[in-house]
Amino acid sequence: MVGWQTEPMKKTALTLTVPLLLALSLAGILGPFGTDVYLPAFPRMVNDLGVSPATIQLTLTAFTIGMAVGQLIVGSLSDRFGRKPLMLIGALLVAASSAACALAADSAFLIVACGLIGLSSSAGIAVGRAVVADLTTGQQAARSFSLLGLIVGFGPILGPIAGAVAMAIFEGWRGIFWSFAAFAVIVFAVLLFIPESLPAEARHSGGIGQMFRSAGKVLSNRSFVLFASTIWFGFGAMFAYISASSFIVQAVLKMSPLEYTYVFGSIGIGLMTTGFMTTKLLKVWAASKIILVGLLQLLVGALGLLVLVFTQSTNPVAMITCLMLIGSCMGFVFGPASSLAVAQVRDSAGTAMALLGSVQFVFAGIAAPLVGIAGKTAVWPFAWVSITFSILAIGAVTLGRRHETKTK
Repeated sequence: MVGWQTEPMKKTALTLTVPLLLALSLAGILGPFGTDVYLPAFPRMVNDLGVSPATIQLTLTAFTIGMAVGQLIVGSLSDRFGRKPLMLIGALLVAASSAACALAADSAFLIVACGLIGLSSSAGIAVGRAVVADLTTGQQAARSFSLLGLIVGFGPILGPIAGAVAMAIFEGWRGIFWSFAAFAVIVFAVLLFIPESLPAEARHSGGIGQMFRSAGKVLSNRSFVLFASTIWFGFGAMFAYISASSFIVQAVLKMSPLEYTYVFGSIGIGLMTTGFMTTKLLKVWAASKIILVGLLQLLVGALGLLVLVFTQSTNPVAMITCLMLIGSCMGFVFGPASSLAVAQVRDSAGTAMALLGSVQFVFAGIAAPLVGIAGKTAVWPFAWVSITFSILAIGAVTLGRRHETKTK
């Protein structure tokens, strides 16, 4: 059994180059891109399959639960078998699962198939982060995680646009999933050329028991839990936005699917902008302070949305501004929080990143159906879900900052 330590594990001669970071980002995009690519088709899927909006939103729940379970398993397995093989297998399974979605005859099959996409795409998310943790430490790790999130941020921008284009070309939502299957094959081809970042001597030799022991030790680290919680709660709010945005923009604001892609893409650019700002702010601010800024932005956006609900206002500028604040805030959170969470658990980086991502998507899976419980034109469930998660996340980072001060 690998000993528990707070110092970084022994590094290989390999470094985190720009091409490697781009390849990891491409693998990491599979999950976020997959959840966003078919958002413009939600209203049409509701009509074609003859189901409620909440039922279609369950495909997102299944997708995120798949990513949650998959990351927990795949991340831990990568500590034993290495990083590269699991990312390759994951990309191939994403292609197969997406093809199954394209062939779905009813909503039940579609929900299951989306869950399988989530399960498969988890490899790119958890294992890609573990590679970054293998090769970087300290401020370099925080900046690398932020850059990884920045590049993966293209997923929310390109996903809906690609989905709308595919839906137009193939004259239906099924073409979206065929196109996504082809994209996953391209990702597999790129990953064939990346190196392995975890040398054999640094891998765990145990089986399932070792996996649970590693998970237990990671979760017993207070710093990990507190800073990981800021991501878990924050991402719950962000995914509430992802799930509700299509209906808010199209059903409440009466915009077209193409106009929705412009709105969603603009907010995606906002997410990338906050991620870029984070890489610069890390030179002058503490990572925990940057996290707090992002979470306060989330709270302001959620409270603004609630004010619009109470005043029964559907002013598009005001509503889209609130969506922008909510949808872009995590650029300030992902990189710094990931770095602080993994700082003391580097000898089980795969397990740590698996837990971080797994629980993150559990909260996403909870948020997705909650925002649709009152119908496609009701905004108040989304507002309250966002407020609740933002308050919980602010509490977590506040405790984390106090713990960080005491341990210095």
